Amino acid sequence: MRKVQDPMAGMHTCRVASSSGSDRCTTVKSGKVNGKAIERVVCWWKGKRKAVSLRYRFGNGWGGADGTKQAKAHCASHGGEFHAGTKDAATSLLPSLTEALNVHDAAHELESQELHNLAIRLLSLVGQPHISTEDWDKNETHNPVWDELPAAIQVSDEAASITGSILYEDDGIAAIVATNPDAIAALEDADMGLNIIGSDDVEGRSRIPAYELWLIRKDKPCVEYPQDDLMVGEYIPVGYFRKQGAYKFPVIVQPIPNNYEMYQIHKMEDGVAIYSQDGERNTEFIDVADGLMAMDDLQSAIFIALRFNDTMFVFDVLQVDGRDCKNTILSDRIEIIDNFTFPEGIEPLPIKCTIDSADDLSSLGAGQFLVRYENEILDDMLRPFWFVYTEAIRIGQPLPPAETSDSVTWKSEDDVLSALEDDVVCAIPDGIAAQIHRGKHNTAIFVGKGGRNRAHEFPGICEAVAELEMPCIIECIISSDNNGEPIPEANMLGDNLTDMHSVAYCYDIAYLDDVDLTQLPMEERRTELRKILHENVSSPLTIIPICDNFNTGIYWTWPKMGKRADGNWKVCTIG
Repeated sequence: MRKVQDPMAGMHTCRVASSSGSDRCTTVKSGKVNGKAIERVVCWWKGKRKAVSLRYRFGNGWGGADGTKQAKAHCASHGGEFHAGTKDAATSLLPSLTEALNVHDAAHELESQELHNLAIRLLSLVGQPHISTEDWDKNETHNPVWDELPAAIQVSDEAASITGSILYEDDGIAAIVATNPDAIAALEDADMGLNIIGSDDVEGRSRIPAYELWLIRKDKPCVEYPQDDLMVGEYIPVGYFRKQGAYKFPVIVQPIPNNYEMYQIHKMEDGVAIYSQDGERNTEFIDVADGLMAMDDLQSAIFIALRFNDTMFVFDVLQVDGRDCKNTILSDRIEIIDNFTFPEGIEPLPIKCTIDSADDLSSLGAGQFLVRYENEILDDMLRPFWFVYTEAIRIGQPLPPAETSDSVTWKSEDDVLSALEDDVVCAIPDGIAAQIHRGKHNTAIFVGKGGRNRAHEFPGICEAVAELEMPCIIECIISSDNNGEPIPEANMLGDNLTDMHSVAYCYDIAYLDDVDLTQLPMEERRTELRKILHENVSSPLTIIPICDNFNTGIYWTWPKMGKRADGNWKVCTIG
């Protein structure tokens, strides 16, 4: 049996019951008071448990005169016996929870793994577990039980960190896996009305990621908001876009450039105030201010906008004509913006699409996008869930296939001459489309739209790729033959080609030596391709030459100035 010792170094304690005669005791988290975490010591007597003590760690903000006063008051409210803790030299060096969280936030902002490792150690010192929701989000199917849960569910961090908690279906009722007594206690305290099942009794059950238990399932979450009103004309601190985090779907996607400036636009009855993201008032945009003052259908408003291409693109609204829009869901806020006819120099930020799941994010292709949950409300202006998503090209991750437009037939010599003048024209051999990913230490060859890596079936091509000096992603057509007899495309997709003679005919390059080339014109990409490849009929890796004359056959054309993302390959034949 372990007794609870009071007083203790580094924390105040509040004895609420005796632990005498208990079988065992343990410490669990017990939420927050005045924004500071507290702990409970829980003991068991023949299977029955009871809280015997509360703990207020100095590292969580309970040290000092104010913290001690608040801890005493909280202990008194529970009818407990307060014992002030002692602060030794080692404890005095510990960071506060706020300091540790600030380091953690900075690590994510700077995308620094080294700083993140330090943040995890600091969090551990103050007793705060680090929980990575991304590690839990492994399930590809959605459990229908989620839709039957109450509108809002909050599982304590303690339960989640102990169980790695996954939601299961137990005879049609939502259930949590838990065997650890600490986890069971935390789950019971959450009072969710869920069944608790053992970890050995989950085989065959459907499940969903644990972090969804922390989300509000209702379209309009029931949360408490600060009572202070937005004042038009006074700068409102608003957070920056996030580069990473857990998205909630569906999301609204809006393209944005790599370089932009964020502004806050306040339209009042007697003037316009425009602030930079850092709160500095800007007086340069006279035309924008004059245009807003001329809008008869708008008396007052607070807009958030991005400036690029000499235009203010409005992407959010905080207030309009006295109506506070923070509690209005995003899709409705965007509709409010779209209903205005803005003057020249101001436009709503265009919407590309709405995406329902993480699997569909890759369909966005190259570029940078503002991604936001369509039912988002602005309950925390300093940390809004606004994400910048970039589809980065990476070795080993297949690119979406370039789209091919309808077939074209050249019916005259003029058609051919026009193609040669405006387009890159290649004669395409029979075979299957593939992407060659040459990494620093290995090679992948992704074949067909499914993107399966079949590098082991093309040893000759892999040997030639290994001789290239720089990492790259090359697009090609692979042709195979069996003792000189061409293998049809349909057979190549299904047969094992390891013992066949295969050649990769390369026509485009998307990535070279850590540089994304997809935004370059086709003509420039061909120049980059020729830096590492040459026409060599005896090599299993060769470049497809550009045509300068035509006979019969099938040709592909691409505008010389066309980018890969433009998706305007054409399949051409001579009529």
